[in-house]
Amino acid sequence: RAHRELGATAVMAAAARSAAPAGRAEAAAKLITLAFTVTGRVQGVFFRKHTTAKATELGLGGWVMNAKDGSAVGEIQGHAAPVESMRAWLRTTGSPRCSISGAKFTTIAPDKAHAYGGKFETRR
Repeated sequence: RAHRELGATAVMAAAARSAAPAGRAEAAAKLITLAFTVTGRVQGVFFRKHTTAKATELGLGGWVMNAKDGSAVGEIQGHAAPVESMRAWLRTTGSPRCSISGAKFTTIAPDKAHAYGGKFETRR
């Protein structure tokens, strides 16, 4: 009987191991990716630095850079709650010296999104 219980435990453990990759793939599929544009006084006020720090704090992937039109643009990627926190932060807070006049967000379809692996960077 002990042999059968050990065998059942081994089978359950093997099943759990084989299900793990599917679970990770399913979790990755639930990532949300948003493109953003933030307008106002967002260049020359450490906006990119603070955006990178906030995204990293929230565990998000993506990037931010200055655009030629004076805005800041980028992408954020992660699970729903941290993405929503970052969206609110980009709309209302930003860096201490910035002045945000607007923020636009566009959802990027999962099949079109780049996989950032939880890494956020400042681009030039």
